[in-house]
Amino acid sequence: SSSLTLSEEALKALRELSNSLGLDSLPKHGSDDVSELLGAVRSHFEVKDKEQIFNISYQSKDKQRSVAFEVKGLKKELGQTLSSTGLTIWRAAEHMCQYLIDHPEKLANKSCCELGAGLGLVSILIDKLQVVTSLLSTDGDEDTMNLLIDNKIENECQFDTSYLYWGDFEDVLSSYPSKFDVIVAADVIYEVEQVAPLLDTVAALLKGNLEGEFLLAFARRNVNMDFVTAEAEQRGFQWRVLSEDEQSPATPSIPNSHSMEPIYSFRLQS
Repeated sequence: SSSLTLSEEALKALRELSNSLGLDSLPKHGSDDVSELLGAVRSHFEVKDKEQIFNISYQSKDKQRSVAFEVKGLKKELGQTLSSTGLTIWRAAEHMCQYLIDHPEKLANKSCCELGAGLGLVSILIDKLQVVTSLLSTDGDEDTMNLLIDNKIENECQFDTSYLYWGDFEDVLSSYPSKFDVIVAADVIYEVEQVAPLLDTVAALLKGNLEGEFLLAFARRNVNMDFVTAEAEQRGFQWRVLSEDEQSPATPSIPNSHSMEPIYSFRLQS
């Protein structure tokens, strides 16, 4: 292999960085040592500096309910470079959590399934609200599933977990033959190609349950919400934007505000 050489200034800066990070200092001479030092610094940032413990806490607006817990994931600033989008926490998931703690009646005495659960933020909150009859938390990425299960165990939650790749739902349907009452998903649409399999999966899990509801926390990225709602209507869903005050539901219109992602409600029409 070709030897790696650095100027004295670069080598000095590298050693100072290494010392500041608490890495073992290496001998002063030798190209192999430089390679080893570079490798140690690179390894530090690739592994140790990616992980983050997220301290989560929510309180309902009426101050009647509060939930606090921790989840392990990768830093948000790595979001654009992650191999899986499920390895960190996104704003729409946080918005979904706040909505659900404000509106536990959406979940009360119902069977629930989360799609694209990621680190388990929403599922853990639902579990701790203790209002659902059952909860299945799913994701279609193996690395994300491992973190989801770790976070479930760390938080002593009781919900089920299952690998579920949208469009390939036969195994889940056979394992859970009863229809779900509520399906939730937060910030799960990144590409146009995901919309059809997502909605097909939702329809399959609802199994014609006209009382069932799909709650989607949407974040504006590469997909226009008009496309999502059009695809939903083709599959027999009616939809609306949920208002902050459920007593006066908003009319079905696409909000213009970019400050907060809305929650959309989808129901199968008779």
